Amino acid sequence: MKKLFRWEWEYLYIFCVLGLLVGLLCFNPAWLNTAKGQIGGSSTITGTPTIVGDITSSGTITGDYITGKFIEISVSASLTLTVAQCSGTVVTSYSPGAAMVITLPAAESGLNCLVAVGGTAGYTLDVDTNASDKAYLDGTALDDGDKVRSTAANTATGDFISFWTFKNGASSWDWMARSQEGTWIDGGP
Repeated sequence: MKKLFRWEWEYLYIFCVLGLLVGLLCFNPAWLNTAKGQIGGSSTITGTPTIVGDITSSGTITGDYITGKFIEISVSASLTLTVAQCSGTVVTSYSPGAAMVITLPAAESGLNCLVAVGGTAGYTLDVDTNASDKAYLDGTALDDGDKVRSTAANTATGDFISFWTFKNGASSWDWMARSQEGTWIDGGP
């Protein structure tokens, strides 16, 4: 058997490492993308992953449903919601003792929240849109900037209304409001 020189051992080591890398790349093409926080190919995620940031796809995301807790915001005084506070949230007005206004952020893609009456009822609750946004209350278009209102005479604990944005032009968005429980009306500007 021939004795290998030092430089021959070094080449043998380099070829083994390169062979291992090529084997990994051929076996799992998604390997390169995971370093960038991407999943390539046809992938299944199991368990309880934590996702920080946006999810984007150039293909189709399929599955039965996405589960998790809603973010709940309990307020006892008027509040202007941020975009983050209007993304899959439940906003509960909890016993303010006086009229309350919850102001939605400017309409944009993907916003949604549910506004609920909690605690003691008997106060006027307004949900206000941006001055240039329109709310469609149960399919009826309100004027730009009009509020959706539950009056003190009608407000009851457990009343709630859902809001979500929809595209209403090439680059414009508006709010859809669907009363779920209770009486909700056009509250004017």
